[in-house]
Amino acid sequence: MKILIIDDALDMRTYLRLLATKWGYEVKVCEEGSQALELLRHSDIRLVICDWMMPGLSGPELCRAIRDQDMGRYIYFILVTGRSHNEDLVYGLNAGADDFLSKPVDAQVLRARLRVGERILALEDRLAEQNHILLDSRNRLRAAFDRIQADLAAAARIQRQLLPTSDRAARPLRAAWLFLAAAEVSGDSFNFFEVDEDRLGFYLLDVSGHGIPSALLSTSLSRTLVPGAGCEERCSVSQSTYLDPAAFLAHLNQHLVDTDEERENFATIAYGTINKSTGQGLMAWLGIPDLYCCGMTGAWRVCSSADCRWGCFLISSFKVSLSVWRRATGSFSIPTASWIAKTRTGNTLAKTGFAWRLPPRATAPPPI
Repeated sequence: MKILIIDDALDMRTYLRLLATKWGYEVKVCEEGSQALELLRHSDIRLVICDWMMPGLSGPELCRAIRDQDMGRYIYFILVTGRSHNEDLVYGLNAGADDFLSKPVDAQVLRARLRVGERILALEDRLAEQNHILLDSRNRLRAAFDRIQADLAAAARIQRQLLPTSDRAARPLRAAWLFLAAAEVSGDSFNFFEVDEDRLGFYLLDVSGHGIPSALLSTSLSRTLVPGAGCEERCSVSQSTYLDPAAFLAHLNQHLVDTDEERENFATIAYGTINKSTGQGLMAWLGIPDLYCCGMTGAWRVCSSADCRWGCFLISSFKVSLSVWRRATGSFSIPTASWIAKTRTGNTLAKTGFAWRLPPRATAPPPI
């Protein structure tokens, strides 16, 4: 290890240099503070032994100048002095000194002080290495987090692209909806589609949980709810089954539930069909707390609720809430189970609502 000895007295410089060389140190010497400061700027010396009283910069002043500059490394500074008053020691410590060596200098005490300095510098090196490792780990975690966030943002964009963008396909019916995911992606989904030339099918699906698992399951289940998406072959569903919401949900539940495995997810769902010409419709729903219906008078009422959850249990008697309406009904609005629960607790981070307006006229559904 390299040591810098600073003393204006030639005999003291020589004595300290001989001792340090004998103990295996690589020694540099300076006569005054400004010369030592310049040498430290352009070297990798980390141990300094400096006299207190010198021409120009004193020992404490040199120590303070070193601490005020960024040397790129920690320098262990030992002040050599004949002073013993507490005020002097406090002054030296406040200047940044690490240790003191009293005059006359004892060789064994000097050697012990240098070993202390080496231990301190070794700890500084290990701490710097650990900080470097932590910084590198943080940067890699940040990069991974940024990639995950980018992937989630892309998944959220794709999920929204799977949802309807307008109700043009439902004309002359009118539809309105609100979709706000609690996370980047969610288990909520809805759609409307043609079942045949006269009837329009629709669903509102809410898979338990949040994030990617719920979103993937929601996307998978959504494919089973639309004619022509492959459900006919996978689930043995006939075209006529789509026209009977209760029978359709019961059939799919039978297909989805595996009796040999415990189900980790369930879904709440509203599924129905509407005759676009007559405005008559039929709907079944499971786990949706409330269905709001508005008559031609403009008065809203709450239809019965269904507590059973879809795809959760295999039950011999499949019960659903069933609603039949005609043109005179006006409008109805379906909020998801998660929307109701979270709204009632004051948390509005997650909302998914779906509303139909039936011809010829009706008041607007309540705000979602």
